[in-house]
Amino acid sequence: MHRTIYEKSVFIDAGAFIALINSADANHEGAQSCIEAIRERKLPIFISIVTIIETHKRILFDVSYGHALQFLEDIYDGNFIILRPDKEDEGEAKRIVKKFSDQNFTLGDAINFSLIKRSGIGKVFAFDYHYSLFGFAKIPPFC
Repeated sequence: MHRTIYEKSVFIDAGAFIALINSADANHEGAQSCIEAIRERKLPIFISIVTIIETHKRILFDVSYGHALQFLEDIYDGNFIILRPDKEDEGEAKRIVKKFSDQNFTLGDAINFSLIKRSGIGKVFAFDYHYSLFGFAKIPPFC
């Protein structure tokens, strides 16, 4: 039994968005199936401003301006809950980067780890193995 809405929520990482948008991405079909499963289960979907910035940049340079603009329109349509780091998240992220120096976590990854942990979000929709290394329940495979 989930105690809070956050425990049954999903945080979406940039790689998952890229896979959803770019039909040439190796994870495209899996990402499509996964987002459908998330929507069918009506799970609350979270994203961070850090992920929005990273995803927009990657879509802009790897796919197209039109896709990047559509991504922004979709993100700000009210269907996603946007998390923003505070000073404590930034400090925690810096500690994570230092503590796990052998893992090459980016500052963006570490900020997301802090936000997910602080919010108590139950799952991360990502293809990035760093989330598993940090101990988060990663999807797929539940999709």
